[in-house]
Amino acid sequence: MTNAAGATLFTLTTKGSKKVVLELALDAAASNADFAEAFQRELVRMRPKG
Repeated sequence: MTNAAGATLFTLTTKGSKKVVLELALDAAASNADFAEAFQRELVRMRPKG
């Protein structure tokens, strides 16, 4: 997942049907808000529908 400037914020790896591992890129030139907004988008995208 990247921010608007293209910096990698984190990667997500699926670990089974209901688990995901989050690896933060702590050296990314990004704010906490950038991380939080990107994480929220990914949660919405990855959560099971229905």
